[in-house]
Amino acid sequence: MAVIETKLKFLTRLDRYATEKPFFVTTAPKVVFDPAKHTNLEHELKTVHIQDIRDRLAEFDVERSGFQILNHIPKLLNIQTPDDVATYKQETQTVLQRLFWRSVLPVVQDAPLAVCDFRTTEPSDLAAVDRIRPDRSGEIFHLHFNEKHKWYYLNSMTNEEPIIFVTYDSAAGEHARLCPHTAFEPPLGDRNDIPIRHSVETRSIVITPMI
Repeated sequence: MAVIETKLKFLTRLDRYATEKPFFVTTAPKVVFDPAKHTNLEHELKTVHIQDIRDRLAEFDVERSGFQILNHIPKLLNIQTPDDVATYKQETQTVLQRLFWRSVLPVVQDAPLAVCDFRTTEPSDLAAVDRIRPDRSGEIFHLHFNEKHKWYYLNSMTNEEPIIFVTYDSAAGEHARLCPHTAFEPPLGDRNDIPIRHSVETRSIVITPMI
């Protein structure tokens, strides 16, 4: 099984985040972004090892690890119009639980997706960050570095091997409540001949009754 050593960006553990919530402001087009005013995020690069799961797919599923590789042949990938979007969304929602991501190209070579096994994270590794936009606001989790994290990717991922993963589950329990994820640059040498990654994703909100 191939293991890639690379650097990923993590939110720095700062004492001030205990009293000052992390935030990031997406400014309007006419507003010049000012780091001193529009964010208090500080990041650091850390070396991680990302393991290929090509021969271990059965070990990972949405409920335990927070992600799962599927076998799913798409009927439509050349998405150009609103009708195409609706068609693709309807198709993927038959297997969609939270977020459904796939490559549009036959094989992913540029910026493959890395996912962190939820079982290797701790609550203190996650920081809720305010994401403030001109028309709305919300929250997104950023990840602090932890040497216990285990990162994975699927080598030579095809467009018939989409990945499904949890973005957030509000229900408490032992199941995976989210899945940290990011793109990374593999050490491929001369990158001039590598096609730029082209992907598509659909998201859904699953509402279930509290028991």
